[in-house]
Amino acid sequence: MMRPVNVASIATMAFVFSAVPRVWSNSHDERNGQSNLVEEVIVTAQKREERLEDVPISVHVTGGDKIAGAGITNLAEMSAYVPNLAMTQTGIGTIVTIRGIGSGINQGFEQSVGLFFDGVYQGRAQLARVPYLDVERVEVLRGPQSILFGKNGIAGVVHLVTAQPTREPEGSLQVTYGPRFEERDIRAVLSGPLTGTLSARFAALVRKAEGYYENTSLDRDEPEDDQAIGRLGVLFEPRQDLSATLKLERGTFDARGRFVEIVNPSERTVPGQPSVSYADVLSRLGEDLETRQNFKRQSNGEFSNNDVESATFTVKYDTGAHRVNSITGYHAYRYSELCDCDFTGAVLSNVDTEEDFNQFSQEIHVTSLGSERLDYSAGIYYQVNDLDFRDSLNVPADSVFPLALMAARVPRAERLFGSSTRRTFGQNGDLWAVFGKLSWRLGDFVLSAGARYTAEKKKGRRRHFHVNDRGTDVGNRDAALNALYGLFSVEPYDSIEGSRTERDLNPLASLSFSPTPDFLAYAAYTTGVKAGGYDARSNAHPDPAYVVPGANVPSVGSFEYGKEEAQNYEIGTRLTLAEGAAALNLALFRTDYEDLQVSQFDGGLGFNVTNAGRAVSQGLELDGRWQIADSVSMSGAFAWLDFKYTEFPNSQCYFGQTPNSPDFPGLCDVAGKRKELAPEFTASLTANYVHPLPTNSALHFDLDIVYSDEYLVSPTLDRRLTQEAYVKLNGRIAWSALSENLEIALVGKNLTDESIVTFGDVASPSAFLTNGTGVAYYAFLEQPRSVALQVHLRF
Repeated sequence: MMRPVNVASIATMAFVFSAVPRVWSNSHDERNGQSNLVEEVIVTAQKREERLEDVPISVHVTGGDKIAGAGITNLAEMSAYVPNLAMTQTGIGTIVTIRGIGSGINQGFEQSVGLFFDGVYQGRAQLARVPYLDVERVEVLRGPQSILFGKNGIAGVVHLVTAQPTREPEGSLQVTYGPRFEERDIRAVLSGPLTGTLSARFAALVRKAEGYYENTSLDRDEPEDDQAIGRLGVLFEPRQDLSATLKLERGTFDARGRFVEIVNPSERTVPGQPSVSYADVLSRLGEDLETRQNFKRQSNGEFSNNDVESATFTVKYDTGAHRVNSITGYHAYRYSELCDCDFTGAVLSNVDTEEDFNQFSQEIHVTSLGSERLDYSAGIYYQVNDLDFRDSLNVPADSVFPLALMAARVPRAERLFGSSTRRTFGQNGDLWAVFGKLSWRLGDFVLSAGARYTAEKKKGRRRHFHVNDRGTDVGNRDAALNALYGLFSVEPYDSIEGSRTERDLNPLASLSFSPTPDFLAYAAYTTGVKAGGYDARSNAHPDPAYVVPGANVPSVGSFEYGKEEAQNYEIGTRLTLAEGAAALNLALFRTDYEDLQVSQFDGGLGFNVTNAGRAVSQGLELDGRWQIADSVSMSGAFAWLDFKYTEFPNSQCYFGQTPNSPDFPGLCDVAGKRKELAPEFTASLTANYVHPLPTNSALHFDLDIVYSDEYLVSPTLDRRLTQEAYVKLNGRIAWSALSENLEIALVGKNLTDESIVTFGDVASPSAFLTNGTGVAYYAFLEQPRSVALQVHLRF
């Protein structure tokens, strides 16, 4: 049950925190000679280099040393340390959320959480899986970031900053071996000058792992990861006020198998009809089905093969009063995946997908430097991209699925053997934007105002067709295939096309108060927009009057969907405490969303995109750092999130739920319900201790405590798919030889061996094969306990 929001008590808490620095902290002038000061963190959250304590935004920063030392290999692992940030994979996609808001499962979507790599926007979901390599820091900006970063960061921004080439020679080699899952991870970095004005940096990663699931059908461990990435950076500094950096990256990250299994089968009774479970159906077909969380799964073989490449060219020029930045970006990726989406060893059907994407962008922005009264930023942005997507539902020639239909006396069911139903989708777009922000200092107050104007055009196209057992494209001309695939709401049609243009103006206003360098209080208002587009995965024609020969498809598909909008209100404080030894940041927020873009399972094999109504995301975020002594430090973060739909009358019902929507027959009204992947409380706490040894070496002890409240994992909000609250421990013990820059460590992840579900839903064929009387669910689970040996050599 959702708890009521007590805004008054939280506002009182914020006031109390704002009064703390006057009692606990002294001025910077009184700290001369003090050694245990908290480390200063520099961020670029406002397109300029600033102390974290001076930024009036809810920002969480994870440094490169923490990422490397804790063995954090991707965004999913890092999200455990950042409350209100989550990333998970699904059967056919990737979801990233901030404060409960994210994009659904559809390749036509751009992400609600904007992903940026060295200042270049990379908004496609698949790019969230790219492994981390030679990272300087990751900045997570929570809440809409529509002015300086762009219109699609309606939930927030994750900005990954990679390490720069250095003027002094340096290098490192890190080798990690985890025996339990045969993880082998090798990372190498070389950096230094080439000439007096030219420096270069090369980083490479090779990683392999055999996986933590046992596939009992194929007698192998899954998912088997195979990753390789190389990055070359070149820095040209002809003079002190001018620099140009070129970064080229290419990589592959492939996986064989998945980390998913069938869990929690359910049955219901239909009057006059015996209840049948999914396990019963498969047992009659000669297959056994495990139905409990035990890191065992059945599958006929799955894979995900990904190739990425990018180029970023950044020029910085300081005129004395201004800095001019030019960022030119290109990135592209290709992936192909095979999903055995019934998640059993029975040969039923499979889904293969392919996607090819490329994008070019150019940004030029000017930032003022050193003004005591006025600061400003202004710029222009241009982007063009092209997406091609294809997916296919295949019924193998040895499938038992047609046999089940034949046993149920479905006419001409034998025609399914060796056939498939396929879809092609394309979307291209171009946009341009102008943006600016002006800050005016009035004594201890700073008044800021900004805006971004964006014009974007998109074109979309989609076709759905059947292919018979001879491999012939029969479009919608085969009445037998039309009728058989129509049982799953699949409706073939010739190409449909569309074009749409959006023009949006997003404002920002904020007021901050900073009487000393140790105290900042702020209040801000901004809006956000996420562009509309075209549905890549709907199985039915969007026109209800469309009729395909031989089929009887009751559902209506979707094609075009509208933009999503948000209004965000935020107040916060940034405090320096204990004479500079501690820092504490607090943010209280409320974001009102309307016309949310959601992807809903159609009850057959596809997903329909709709603008779902309204939602409110509000809560409190707190993070801090404390350098207790030279050798002891702590850091932590906490978030309270109250997320609920305020209007959503057309949600998909979960299995067994009675439809209750008065305006949408067969659907459910979930107004007042909490969204999936949005726990009410999340927190992390890290403790570090360094114990010097007499041999010019030291022992390092790190302990991470990660907490999450319970949350739903299914978009249908089915309570049977609930992840219970948990506490997870990660730890690291290292010995370092200070004079030789050598470190040997043991790195433990999930030491409490928690079973953590990150996403789940209905196994799509289960309800159909049981004639609606039984169902099975699938769940994606995090990796269980692991311990790895890590050797890090710096030179």
